[in-house]
Amino acid sequence: MLSSRLMRTSRVIVAASLVALGAGCAADPASSAQATSSPPAVAEDGARVAGEPYHLETVDKAYFQTLGEMYLASELVITGEVAGVEPGGILGATGGHPDEGGLPQMGVITVRIDEVLRGQFEGPTVMVVRESYFNERGTLRPLSLDGLVTDKVGDEVLWFLEHSAGRPAGTYEHVSLDGLLYLLDGAVTTPLEGEGRLAHRLIGTPIADLLDDLAVLADQE
Repeated sequence: MLSSRLMRTSRVIVAASLVALGAGCAADPASSAQATSSPPAVAEDGARVAGEPYHLETVDKAYFQTLGEMYLASELVITGEVAGVEPGGILGATGGHPDEGGLPQMGVITVRIDEVLRGQFEGPTVMVVRESYFNERGTLRPLSLDGLVTDKVGDEVLWFLEHSAGRPAGTYEHVSLDGLLYLLDGAVTTPLEGEGRLAHRLIGTPIADLLDDLAVLADQE
């Protein structure tokens, strides 16, 4: 894991709770940088995650031109490792796909935190939620949103987060799909598709250099 550089937390586990999950965040399927699908998971109704990813395109909640803009828009910036992924609530209010007989479904992501680069905790846990599955009459498939796949245990991440409106305190979601960055072989990567994204300009940046840039931004606040 990465060494502490700004505000180091003790190893905090992002709690995976399935309580009060309504509308929410975005996520999707795999690439070489990110797992193609999570290991089979079991929902409350016994449904298992299986099959090929269901591909959806989305309009992102925010588009940032610079790392500084995304940093300042975030309430919490963390590095860490995904320790668990569980199915959450079905998003019946976000627009289904009746021709496919299914609806997007949230994932509840447990992250073991290495560093807190911006923000503070009001407790020992953080819960991260985002659209991670496609529910077809009780059968869960991995969900791909613009190339971002359901997270996998062991993924190392650098995530830019904000509080998730309408959910319990301590629940977070991404500020932008650009803010879901992954750490692989000492550098930043992302499976995010599309042209001209901030995340694409960060691909290949050494992790140490990006952490230095974030430290400079923190000092300027």
